[in-house]
Amino acid sequence: DDSTGTTYQQGLPQRTHNSGLGWLLTLGRLLAPFTPGNDTERWVYLSPDGGEHVFYPMLHVGDADEPGDAGMLQHVSYTRDGTYMRMRVLAGGDRVVEMPGGQVHRFDPLGALIQIRDRFLDPFTAEPKNYLNITYGTLLWTLTDSQGRAHKIHFQTLTQDNQPIAVIDRVELAAFGGATATYHFSYASATIARACPHNDPTLGANVQVPLLTSVSLP
Repeated sequence: DDSTGTTYQQGLPQRTHNSGLGWLLTLGRLLAPFTPGNDTERWVYLSPDGGEHVFYPMLHVGDADEPGDAGMLQHVSYTRDGTYMRMRVLAGGDRVVEMPGGQVHRFDPLGALIQIRDRFLDPFTAEPKNYLNITYGTLLWTLTDSQGRAHKIHFQTLTQDNQPIAVIDRVELAAFGGATATYHFSYASATIARACPHNDPTLGANVQVPLLTSVSLP
């Protein structure tokens, strides 16, 4: 509070969850410093299993910086949690995270995953042989792969803490014989106590959130 100089703590529900409070469906995402879900000064990779992996300028404390890197200007960064991921900044602002198993994940400047590929490129076109591309539309993710398949993730807009939030409505996967396997997500609105510590008088003691109640199988 600037008028009184008082610092308050707020208990806010996580806005990066896209399948109701506490649930997240993702193939991976990069979180820039000091953005929703990342209150640190470093880039963080949010993995599909919900793990958070912080990137550092050097792989080990005391290592020399990569050529051309210095201070906060880092074109190559590493995780130090035993996952041995390497992040590189590309021309244009895209970033790639290279996995120790050989996969390469590419993210746009906002941290959204746009491609997963292996390290093998076609010798004639220099394009990846095995890949998954992700495009983002209005309340829709479209995933296309090197096998000619297309999968779609549809979203709907619900309310959380008096703010709109996009949550998954259904997932449509390409199945055998040209069929589509559809998974439907259902939610219920609930009012719960805000997480502690919370002492901001401008916010109520309770908060309204969407809760995942079921996933209907194909």
